[in-house]
Amino acid sequence: MDRKPQPGRRPATAARPAAAPAKKTPPRKNKKNKKINISGFSCLTALAGLFAILTVLMLVMAAVAVGVVSKYAKELPDLRQVVIPMAKETTKVYASSGEVIADLYEENREYASFTEIPDSLKLAFIATEDERFFKHKGVDFKGIGRAAFLFVATGGVKRHGASTITQQLARNTYLLRDLKMESNLSQKGTRKIKEILLSLSIEKKYSKEEILENYLNLIYLGHGAHGVKTAARTFFGKDLDQLTIAESALLAAVPKGPSIYTPYVYPERAKRRRDAILAKMLELHFITPQEYENAVAEPFHLRKLTGPAYENYKAPYFVTYLLDALQDEKGPFKMTPQQIYGNGYRIYTTLDMRAQRYAEDAVKYGILMARKQHANITQGALVSMDPRTGAILAMVGGTDYSKSKFNRAWQALRQPGSSFKPFIYITALKQNGSMGQTVVDNRVCYRSYPKDYCPDNYDKRFRGGMSYRTALILSRNIPAVKIADKVGVRNVIETAHSMGITSRIDANLSVALGTGEVTILEMAVAYSTIANGGYRKKPVAVERITDAAGNVIFQRKNIQGERVLGERVEKEIVSAMQGVITSGTGTGARIDRPAAGK
Repeated sequence: MDRKPQPGRRPATAARPAAAPAKKTPPRKNKKNKKINISGFSCLTALAGLFAILTVLMLVMAAVAVGVVSKYAKELPDLRQVVIPMAKETTKVYASSGEVIADLYEENREYASFTEIPDSLKLAFIATEDERFFKHKGVDFKGIGRAAFLFVATGGVKRHGASTITQQLARNTYLLRDLKMESNLSQKGTRKIKEILLSLSIEKKYSKEEILENYLNLIYLGHGAHGVKTAARTFFGKDLDQLTIAESALLAAVPKGPSIYTPYVYPERAKRRRDAILAKMLELHFITPQEYENAVAEPFHLRKLTGPAYENYKAPYFVTYLLDALQDEKGPFKMTPQQIYGNGYRIYTTLDMRAQRYAEDAVKYGILMARKQHANITQGALVSMDPRTGAILAMVGGTDYSKSKFNRAWQALRQPGSSFKPFIYITALKQNGSMGQTVVDNRVCYRSYPKDYCPDNYDKRFRGGMSYRTALILSRNIPAVKIADKVGVRNVIETAHSMGITSRIDANLSVALGTGEVTILEMAVAYSTIANGGYRKKPVAVERITDAAGNVIFQRKNIQGERVLGERVEKEIVSAMQGVITSGTGTGARIDRPAAGK
């Protein structure tokens, strides 16, 4: 090798040029001169040039990378403060016994902690999605190279995904909109750059365990199941700790294509993918050969799929009432729909499932009896309340929620008929009247526009003079109208409102016979006021609410309520209403204990 040339000196092997002639002539070209010029460059010179070129190239690439990062970082959250968003979680509604009566969700998900997820399930997902998960820093460059080589070697026929679990988490939490808007290769490349930047930031801030936990809770596995905990219950009816290795592999098989790998529709296809994952787990020494043999031989034991969420409510009319109450400004605990369906609350209600089942049977039986009497009745409703607390124990708003979601218990305005009459007698008692006072049951007409009002009794008969008590027990119409006229219709309406009726009622004499329209729930509240010693209680559906971690965020307080009936008034009306049950028009409701009603 020639020695490196010294500054200011010619190479030792170079020929000394002749003295320049007066007139310059072109140098002679010969092989000797050519060889001498080439040999003048040393290997070190060549290496220096190559190094310079590479340095420039690297600087250019670095500048491009900085520009790319700078450009796309502006479209992303602060990469120094990237956080994994909280996954939307299913809110559960419980009856007073602790029985789950409804799952409320935008995405059906119940969150599972890292320790709650079995190793077999974690390893099944790692084997199929990212086998080097615990070795890379968010982006698996080795995996990218392998995928690129496979793509080129097969002419694009075979493709192998190179996205890590971290990249998938970044995509699903921050880039879903970009993914949906993609329409060309350029947009895909842009999204991939963002994905890589986010993944690197996530790996700096979170541990591998935290990343895997969030990923397994976020993924969609089909049939409305988000996250592995919900999927385990949806597919197998099991808790996570009950899953077999084969079931874990099947769950890991689904996310690649929930609609094409569902074992419910394509069992053979799902089995092939499950078995391929089991083979990969064996290859990676995640399972033993015996565990592999047992798992591939295990048949599917799938749970029967259910319909839409509302079809699984155990008391759908009560649940819809509850949802409205939770979103009411004056409700127990104001929530937005987003909070209800995504925050994973635990809502403990007043509903008594035993009473609820009796109520549902009672409505069905009542309709059946009406049909036997050739009455054209197709729907019914019922509300049961605890008068001491206002707790709603049962609510039936119709015969079949799947066919009619209209809640007749609190949405339907109906004429209460004779059940409105107690408000008339209570008004009379409040005006220092007595149930022993007399009223004449005879024909009467009142001048009114556009025509006179002439009430009648249901039996078309008149019984002459009788006490207020008897008139109520026998549900006589004309005495009720006469008393309403005497005490003032507006005063009767005011009494009804004070006891729990909230609907607007027109002030006319026919109100005495229950022609005003109210809801069943309103009537239940008003009657509970009588049963509660004259104290009005607001209807209550919620006992307490906790967040997903179990922290109590609302607890109902049992307040006494407002007293709207004096002791004397309450005792006299209850005594008369007991007579309705024992000897009046309500003897069919007679039970083996003291009862009052109308």
